[in-house]
Amino acid sequence: MESSMPWLIVALLVSITGSIWLGWRAWWRRGLPQLNGRIVMPGLRSAVEVVRDHWGVPHIFASNEEDLVFAQGVVHAQDRLWQMEVFRRLGHGRLSELFGEAALPVDTRVRILGWSESADRDWQALDKQTRHLLECYAAGVNAMLIRLGKHLPPEFRLLHHTPEPWQPTDTLVWSKVMSWGLSVNWISEVLHTVLVTRLGPERAAELLDEYPSEHPLVLAEQSVRQFVQELEEELRLPQQLPGWPSLASLSNAWVVHGRLSKSGFPLLAGDPHLSVQMPSLWYECHLCCPQWQVIGAGIAGAPGIVIGHNTDIAWSVTAALPDTQDLYWERVRQNGGMEVEYCGQWEPVQVRQEPIYVRGWRRPAWVDVMQTRHGPIINPLLPSQPAGSGASQPEVRTSLPLLALRHTGDEPNFIARAILKLNRARNWQEFREALRDWTSPPQCFVYADRAGNVGFQMAGLVPIRRRGFGQIPKPGWTEEYEWQGWIPFEELPCEHNPGRGWVVLANHAIVGKEYPYYLTREPLNGLRAKRILELLQAQPRHNLDSFRRIQLDQRCEAAERFCELVRQEQGALSAHARVRHHGRLAQAALQALLAWDLVLDAASVGGTIYEVWLHHVCERLFRPWLGEWTPFFLGLGFHPVLNPAALPFLDRSSLVAIRLLSSAAAGEWCRDELGQPCGATELLAQAFADTLDYLRKRLGGDVRRWQWGRLHRVEFRHVLGQSKLLGWAFNRGPYAYGGDVNTVWQASFTPNWLTGTAQGFTASYRQLFDLADWDRALAIHTTGQSGHPASRHYDDFIPLWLNGEYHPLLWSRQKIEEYQEHRLVLEPASREEPP
Repeated sequence: MESSMPWLIVALLVSITGSIWLGWRAWWRRGLPQLNGRIVMPGLRSAVEVVRDHWGVPHIFASNEEDLVFAQGVVHAQDRLWQMEVFRRLGHGRLSELFGEAALPVDTRVRILGWSESADRDWQALDKQTRHLLECYAAGVNAMLIRLGKHLPPEFRLLHHTPEPWQPTDTLVWSKVMSWGLSVNWISEVLHTVLVTRLGPERAAELLDEYPSEHPLVLAEQSVRQFVQELEEELRLPQQLPGWPSLASLSNAWVVHGRLSKSGFPLLAGDPHLSVQMPSLWYECHLCCPQWQVIGAGIAGAPGIVIGHNTDIAWSVTAALPDTQDLYWERVRQNGGMEVEYCGQWEPVQVRQEPIYVRGWRRPAWVDVMQTRHGPIINPLLPSQPAGSGASQPEVRTSLPLLALRHTGDEPNFIARAILKLNRARNWQEFREALRDWTSPPQCFVYADRAGNVGFQMAGLVPIRRRGFGQIPKPGWTEEYEWQGWIPFEELPCEHNPGRGWVVLANHAIVGKEYPYYLTREPLNGLRAKRILELLQAQPRHNLDSFRRIQLDQRCEAAERFCELVRQEQGALSAHARVRHHGRLAQAALQALLAWDLVLDAASVGGTIYEVWLHHVCERLFRPWLGEWTPFFLGLGFHPVLNPAALPFLDRSSLVAIRLLSSAAAGEWCRDELGQPCGATELLAQAFADTLDYLRKRLGGDVRRWQWGRLHRVEFRHVLGQSKLLGWAFNRGPYAYGGDVNTVWQASFTPNWLTGTAQGFTASYRQLFDLADWDRALAIHTTGQSGHPASRHYDDFIPLWLNGEYHPLLWSRQKIEEYQEHRLVLEPASREEPP
């Protein structure tokens, strides 16, 4: 009897463990959507069929467009309800109700910017038909909410949270979020002011690649210098918030005419670049009704498809990055209330108090939102407040100049209408007509159609300034620097069937100096565009295979310049005392760098040495001059969620460093360990020694094991994955990953990457179209279709995406049925009256 006791105990423990496991598994899987059979959905006019393929992409077949967008709302709520909840709360400044004090600084900044009120104004300005379709979409989301009841995805149950009904303005506020994320000129204006104040205009111009053509007297005012000085005294680097959604974007897109393709039809490629997040921002969907049919990637929370193709045309988008923001110094006085001067008169500052309800707090936090004729006072958005602080209201010092922000994102926005019109467009004329309604953020749309036409169109509001170019804050007390309308749509950059047969867009300069309007002086550096063009011109005709190779190319054009500089200095570097201290390790590292083929894949050793060395070069070159502002000049944004990167600086600073070290001006900029002037060789050698110290400590003493992917990793982090207890369930990765900001295979990172706290930006969606046959279309986004961690489609795209693979974007009913895995019919409620 005694000998059997241990076995009974083991059996009991196994039974208890098994019961716990089965119970946990049932709890975890609760909320997975019904994908087969029939569901009655009150609000539908007719039955809708939803066929899901092997990759989890829903193909929705409806008999009218109202039911079509209703059903899209249903499937979005089935697969991405948590993501929709987080993003609408981000847009309305209500994250603190879910996440408590940690989200309060985000909500405070959003309330200051007034996105929710702006979305309300957009709703009032929309036409009746678009409003009706947005209401149909919201009805679909809410019908699914009612059906789910308490069987919500696990995030809701973990937080004991029940979502409110979806409102059409929850869709519209998302355009405000995206518009802000793609409009970062206000950060540039602050940094330009700091550079000019610290360095003087001529030396600042050397860092900005050109001499500023405007220096208003306001820069000489003591109050502005005091402003910069006090900002520096309180300057704090943004505290990272892993897993939180963040906003930044780059992108590639190109198209070739049929005469340059093997099929005789146009080819189109696109890969928008967004911050790494879990789940992916994009959601693929196929929408079919008698009026129109479209497939591609959209946003869960909004009807329609943002990038993709319909029966007749295909398109993709890139960030145009024009200057759509201006900062204004406001001259303030107290006169029973705060007033600002304008044209010799004093106007009251509009002040409103907004409550922010914080989970775990008995009372709300109150935010004072101040606004002038130019826009909100954005001093609290500057990096002098800790991003993780619980302070309900960052201090606004009226003794210092106030900065007001004007932004085209605050203007009436008709993107919802533009997307739906774009989805229905059948030709170039209708495509352009749809884009007239695209207001903010400005984008460049690359285009192809089945009739053989190709081209691109820039769309969005770009201000015409009375004076100046918006590179630094302007006096707000005069009308001299006001906006006077927008660049007319007919005069925005556009090309239709260019004689060369191709269009390449990669966030580089769109127009030359002959263009009659000002767009920006801060395009990205053009290295990605240069590489894409080289590969396009390397063969006479292309197909999807060659387009795929271009999209996945990891050659780093910027590294060629740096390696040439090192090659010129190789002898002197090897003889430097700090380098000689590392002995054979230093020589092995130099040889690895100079033998490198410039392909920055995850296995590259030379690429690792290049990236780390260049980072230390930038630190040593710029920090003596810029101090604590150095990370911002290298591309760090002012906030980890709202502005994770200063995009115009992200790809500029390293090239500026290489240019300065290669020029006669090197001696004027370089400083040694003691802060004394030195030459380029000394600075390169000190930075190389820093690199060897870092890599030996981080990766060991064998240079052969210094692969780029061991440092450069991508991790898909969920907002609840910050907890170690939940991280294993919600997060995926980290994974070794190649590329950087200058490779076509986009893999940008903010300059704090050596500490492991960087945020990454990458190809969030890749699409390839041969217009000869829609069934040959290929696509992939980063994670998977589902936002439910118990679904197999939560992370099934990750290995494909990492390996540069795609899935077919099925179009014909025959192909859809060939790969069909689920079929669900949404049925309208019975019209018979209950007995």
